[in-house]
Amino acid sequence: MASSDNQVIQIFMIVFSILTLILAVTTFLFYQSYKEADERARKDGQDLQKAREDIRTAQTELNDLKQMVGLKPELQAPAVKEQFDKDMVAFAANFPEEKRHYRDALEFLFTTLSDTNKHLADVQVQLEELKEGFRVREEIKQKQIDEHAKAAQAAADDLAEERAKFKTSLDTINAEKDDLAKKLQTQQQQMDTAKEEHEKTQKQLNTDLANAQANLRDLEEKYREETRQTFEVADGEVVKVNQANGTVWINLGSADELRRLVTFSVYTSQENDVARNERKGSIEVTQVLDAHLAEARILDDQLTNPIVQGDKIFTPAWHPGRVERFALVGLFDINDDDKSDRQLIRDLVLRSGAVIDAELDDSGQKTGQMSINTRFLVRGDEPTGEGLAAYNEMITEARNLGIEQLTVAKFLDHVGYAANNNSVLNYREGQPADFKAPPRAGGTPKATGNVSPLFRPRQPPRVQRNPAYQP
Repeated sequence: MASSDNQVIQIFMIVFSILTLILAVTTFLFYQSYKEADERARKDGQDLQKAREDIRTAQTELNDLKQMVGLKPELQAPAVKEQFDKDMVAFAANFPEEKRHYRDALEFLFTTLSDTNKHLADVQVQLEELKEGFRVREEIKQKQIDEHAKAAQAAADDLAEERAKFKTSLDTINAEKDDLAKKLQTQQQQMDTAKEEHEKTQKQLNTDLANAQANLRDLEEKYREETRQTFEVADGEVVKVNQANGTVWINLGSADELRRLVTFSVYTSQENDVARNERKGSIEVTQVLDAHLAEARILDDQLTNPIVQGDKIFTPAWHPGRVERFALVGLFDINDDDKSDRQLIRDLVLRSGAVIDAELDDSGQKTGQMSINTRFLVRGDEPTGEGLAAYNEMITEARNLGIEQLTVAKFLDHVGYAANNNSVLNYREGQPADFKAPPRAGGTPKATGNVSPLFRPRQPPRVQRNPAYQP
């Protein structure tokens, strides 16, 4: 009997060594992949920085060129093109197509001005000659004026008579003009009224369009939520359960940088992509016992589907050996009491050791900045008023950066939030680090290879179903 036990132990040790070797090789391959991805990300960041510098240089040169041709630097390309076309029509309409440029136009105008100045000098000489001739003719004309003076007096009498007739006609025209002015004023008032009605209609249409776009965005997000594949891998698993006192033990510990009060959602052991499946309960870490062992209390589970050994645990706010990064946007009211629950969302993120990169608060003020390293955007309800534009801008930025978006309900589900949780701790900035598991005296203990029967893998007992029972 002892020999048989020794053989079982030897076989177990061989299997354990093989599994350890496989885990080491897998870890090395994952590390190499991560290293290559990090190098590519760094190079992409350098390329992006250089592209931005080139764009700034090109923009500066473009602004200088605009000033050289007498245009404002803030003018956009369409406005610059429109002004150029107007100038060419005004100053170079008769030019061939290939010579319609500012330089050619200036050269032509300069040449024309020079020729004009020369011509003006010649005209000035001719003008002096004409003045002498004019003086002679004036003498002759004076005699003619005297002769026609009498005739002019007679014409003046006739003019006075015609002016009287003209005044009568002018009074008639002014009366007609006043009548037309009144009609024009009436028409202008009608046009102003129609314009106000049009502006009201346009404003309502813009509001309806904004609401339709918001609804479309929500539908698109729901479609993506239903169709996307997340392939989220569980963070760990339950290794032992004591339903009597609501306690479980998990295979995570100080070596994984686990801390107290981290909450996990629990999923059935047969599910792989845990983020797309319905959770069966939630737990909260109460003690970190060893390098890969911690004790947790059951926050909630189901009588018909209790937490058992081998169940998977997952939370987006914590990952072994990696700090998760979050961004928050929108209004957070998880219990519909018209009070903000933003601090609760922040506490759930921070107490797991995660970091908040950026946040749009309830007043519409943005702090921090998202980056490609930001993992999740927790999206609350849409604000109203001026905050809506900043809300949409932040969601668009997250989509462009490839940041996964979580609704408040999805986030609470994944982190294992339970409304009946009796925890009264209230975190603020900087405090979550106080709850990090302290290092053990003498360093992290090493496994001896002798595992207590309490922590050996086991399966829940099979329940014999009554064949006559029909669910």
